[in-house]
Amino acid sequence: MKRTALSLLPIKAARSLLLPLALGLVVALLLTACTERAEEVNMWEVALGDAGAGEEAIEEYGCPACHVIPGIPGADGQVGPPLTDWSERQTIAGALPNIPPNLIRWVMEPQAIEPDTLMPDMGVSERDARDIAAYLYTLGDGLTTASGPVLEQPVAFSHQVHAGGLGIDCRYCHDSVEESAFAGMPSTHTCMTCHSQVWTESPLLAPVRISWEYDVPIPWVRIHDLAESTHFNHAAHLSAGVGCEHCHGQVEEMQVTHAAESFTMEWCLECHRDPAPYLQPRETVFDPLYERPPDQRAQGEELIRENEIPLDILTDCSLCHY
Repeated sequence: MKRTALSLLPIKAARSLLLPLALGLVVALLLTACTERAEEVNMWEVALGDAGAGEEAIEEYGCPACHVIPGIPGADGQVGPPLTDWSERQTIAGALPNIPPNLIRWVMEPQAIEPDTLMPDMGVSERDARDIAAYLYTLGDGLTTASGPVLEQPVAFSHQVHAGGLGIDCRYCHDSVEESAFAGMPSTHTCMTCHSQVWTESPLLAPVRISWEYDVPIPWVRIHDLAESTHFNHAAHLSAGVGCEHCHGQVEEMQVTHAAESFTMEWCLECHRDPAPYLQPRETVFDPLYERPPDQRAQGEELIRENEIPLDILTDCSLCHY
C-alpha cells in the first residue's frame, strides 16, 4: 500500500494538523448555513432598499406635511394617520396585509388601490418607494408576518389569470411535479420569461424584479404544508391517475390560492381505502376541465389494474409516515 506523507507523521503531529483543518471545515459549513439562512430571512431587507435614502425621500416628497413620522424633522402633520410603529401594523389602508410588496405598491399608486383615499399619487418611483418602505419598517419592532387561513404571497399571483384566463399548464411553473415528491415552486427565471416582456413596470411585480436584480429567491409561502412526519409524493399520485383538482380544487378559478381540502389523515384514507371513484386516465390529470364519466367506478377499477396500484399497502402506516 502506498503511504502518504501524512501517514509518516507522528500521531500527535497528525492530530495537530488535522484538528485545525476539521475545525475550519466545521466553521465554514456553519458560516455557509448561516449565510443561506440569513438570505432567506433577510430577503425583504434586500428588497426594501436603503432606509437612509428613504428618510431623505420622505422629506423630498412632502410626507411630513400629512403624517407624524418618528425621526423625521417637522413630521407632525395631522391630515393622514401617524406612522409610528409602522412595522407592527397588520394592514395598509385598512385592507392590504402589511408586507413589503404591498407597501411599495401603496406608496407608488395609492389611488389605484383605494380610489377614495386622501393620499395623493406623488409620482414616487419604484426605487424611492423601496427606500421609503425600508425606512418605515425601521419604526417599531420588525416586519409583520402573514397569518390566517389565506396566506399572503410575496407576489400578488393569480391562478385565475394564469391558469384560467391564459390556460398555462401547471407543469410550466411546478416543473418537478411529475418526477419528484415536491411539485416545485416557480423560479424567478420562470416568472421573468414572460414578465421581462409584459407588465415590466407593474408595482405588483416589484418583488419579482427585485429577486431577479439581486439574485435572491422569491420566498413563496406553501399553502399545503404537511407535517414533517408525513410523506407525500406528487409523482406517485399523478402516475396512479389522481388529478390535480382532486387535492387542490379548481385553482384556475382562484384569485387568491387557498387550501380547497382539509388534508387530514381521514381525508387521505378515504381515497386510499377505495381509490376507484377518484382515478382518471393519466393523460387527463392536468386537465382542469376533465369530467368523470357515468361509469367512474368501472373505469377506476380498470385504472387500478392498468397502473398496478398496490391496494394491499395503501393503508399501511409506513407508506406515508417514516
